[in-house]
Amino acid sequence: MKLLNILHVEDNELISTITGEYLSMFEHKVTSCMDVTSGLKQLEENEFDVILLDLAMPTLTGYDFICELKNKPNILNKIHILTATDLTDEEKLELYDKGVKKILLKPLKAEELLEQIKN
Repeated sequence: MKLLNILHVEDNELISTITGEYLSMFEHKVTSCMDVTSGLKQLEENEFDVILLDLAMPTLTGYDFICELKNKPNILNKIHILTATDLTDEEKLELYDKGVKKILLKPLKAEELLEQIKN
């Protein structure tokens, strides 16, 4: 299995820690950011294979993160949305149209998350 360099943008510290520790058990490298601004800065400085992105965050949201990357399809197609928000079909379609790779609903079993990002 290919080892992945993963950017995780999530404002909930507990979710961020648990996700990072779990993925690290499989030797994936996880960089965690608690806000959109830090996540965008990481993207300027590093190359990532997968981006795990929460939509609902204070100040700037996951939608803002996606909008900042609108002209970078090579980055957008690495984004896996992790959200507890019940999205409408229209909202999902809009995110996919913007280039998002997957939308995953929280709570998500750790094994399922691993399987989804490996594909």
